[in-house]
Amino acid sequence: MQRGCLFGLISAGLAAVMLAGCGLLPEEESAPTPPIIRSYEKTEYKMAATERGDIVKREKATFKYAPALKESLAFPVDGSMLAGVYVTVGETVEKGTLLAELDDDGLVELADAQRERIAELEASVETLERDLALELRALDVRISADPENAQLKASRESTSERYKADIDASKLRLSAARSKLGELEDGIASRKLYAPFDGTVTFIKSFGAESYRSTAGEAFITISDKTMLTFTAEGTAAAALFEIGDEVEISVGDETYPASIVEKTEQSVTLEPEEHISGVGEGSYGNVWVVTGAVYDVLRVPSGAIKSANGQSIVYTLSDGVRTLREVETGFSADGYTEIVSGLSEGEQVIAQ
Repeated sequence: MQRGCLFGLISAGLAAVMLAGCGLLPEEESAPTPPIIRSYEKTEYKMAATERGDIVKREKATFKYAPALKESLAFPVDGSMLAGVYVTVGETVEKGTLLAELDDDGLVELADAQRERIAELEASVETLERDLALELRALDVRISADPENAQLKASRESTSERYKADIDASKLRLSAARSKLGELEDGIASRKLYAPFDGTVTFIKSFGAESYRSTAGEAFITISDKTMLTFTAEGTAAAALFEIGDEVEISVGDETYPASIVEKTEQSVTLEPEEHISGVGEGSYGNVWVVTGAVYDVLRVPSGAIKSANGQSIVYTLSDGVRTLREVETGFSADGYTEIVSGLSEGEQVIAQ
């Protein structure tokens, strides 16, 4: 009986231990995530073929438009009010057209009075000369009837001298009056600006809302003959590219026009288009490209493919995906290309960048 109870207790204890032991066992670990194995990333190169072609070096000269005939007009007087402007910028005018004028400042009235004065003096001279002729004729008749009469002869001489003195004095006054009238007329004319030739109004001075008072010598209106165009490039570098008589092409906007060099100095060069170019005005520009060097039908590669190592020009090629250095001899270079004298054959691919 006691042995059976002991066995039962032992069995119950073992069962409890086994049940409790389940909580003491280590937890099962999850399998680690396998590493991501990336495929080999191949370096990509920009390739270019060794090819035959031309290499041309060009230099650009920028020419500024200027009319061949242009004149800026100015009033020669100070402080006069503007009477009127009769044209607008861009308007075509004929030679002699009145463009603008200042107030006459009373000069017209003075000139009219001076003309009246001149007319009076002219009439006075005519009257004196007529009266002198009549009196001398009458005295001559009397002297012819009495040729020995010394008194008549003396009277004739004194009459002639008196009239001539009056006539000379009147003529002096007349000359002075005419001179004064000329000054007045010049003053009136100086207050008017006329077109010096057929042309186009390209500039009118802006004077705002306030009344304009003239400044002597200040450009007020400019007239240009747009039928005769020239373009000028400034600077010694531009001048060195051309010679008088050179035939060139000038690009203005999207169009190209034939032209020739007509004038050159150390500091500038001027060309004249062979045909009229419409739509150009102050501030318009044109470009001329000049070939300053060239080689033709040569092996060439992009200049970016040429490198330097220890003073030697090199390029890189690809052989089975491996970059390989190649020594080359280079020649002329321009316009993004370099001539290959030796070291490469036509069609060979080089790393361009």
